[in-house]
Amino acid sequence: MAMECMDRQDLTDAQKKLMGSLNYSFRSPGLFLLALTHRSYAYENNLRAHNERLEFLGDAILEFVVSQRLYRDRMTFEEGQMTKLRALLVCEESLAQISETLSLGAALRLGKGEDSAGGRQRKSILSDALEAILAAIYLDVAGIDPDHFDSNEAIDTAMPLTHTRGLSVISGVLSPFLEDLLKQALNGELVYDYKTALLELLQRKHRIEQIQFKMLDRRGPDHAPVFEMGIFLDDKLLAKALGCGKKSAEQAAAKIALEEIRAQSNRVE
Repeated sequence: MAMECMDRQDLTDAQKKLMGSLNYSFRSPGLFLLALTHRSYAYENNLRAHNERLEFLGDAILEFVVSQRLYRDRMTFEEGQMTKLRALLVCEESLAQISETLSLGAALRLGKGEDSAGGRQRKSILSDALEAILAAIYLDVAGIDPDHFDSNEAIDTAMPLTHTRGLSVISGVLSPFLEDLLKQALNGELVYDYKTALLELLQRKHRIEQIQFKMLDRRGPDHAPVFEMGIFLDDKLLAKALGCGKKSAEQAAAKIALEEIRAQSNRVE
């Protein structure tokens, strides 16, 4: 995997700001830039390498760091609880949330087409880039020479050195973000599948057949329809919302219903 050899002065202001926000100074700016390089940019600029291999490594590193943290800090939690929390913390939506806090999108290297199509705000691209950055940190801690990145000997020598120090650095980089996300998760505020969360909440007191999602309206042209979906409990409308698809409208309505139920619960308390 050939990598560009660059100096710190080659970084854009957005990339320098991102590195500062990570609180980690890369010894190899080229490795940092590789983590920010989307496939579309590499294709348009005839580069051999982009960030997808780093993303593969970063995904595994992230899951290990989060698992270790939960195992260490949540001594009373059972396996199922930790698994559910980990899934919330490492999912695309959570990583995109961290990326947005870091203003990662502004630092990405995207192809012109992907950029104009809103790639800097696309959750999948942001989350993938964050995972790639974690892998880049992991490797950079070992001081891998960009000119010898393809060398098996360099990788084999670096990995043992990286494992402990690299994971420690990454844990430090992620710590403030994971702490905030963990608090949200434990308070039941970190929800991305609102429909499932609502059904789980309602089924504590009601039978599943008492809960129904119904289409209330469909409007707009055939090529861009808008759906209005409602959530009913014993034929009583709990909430309704619009969406470009039935599923997105159901999720939006479920979110409204969840927020209202929680607000009512807080008023009672």
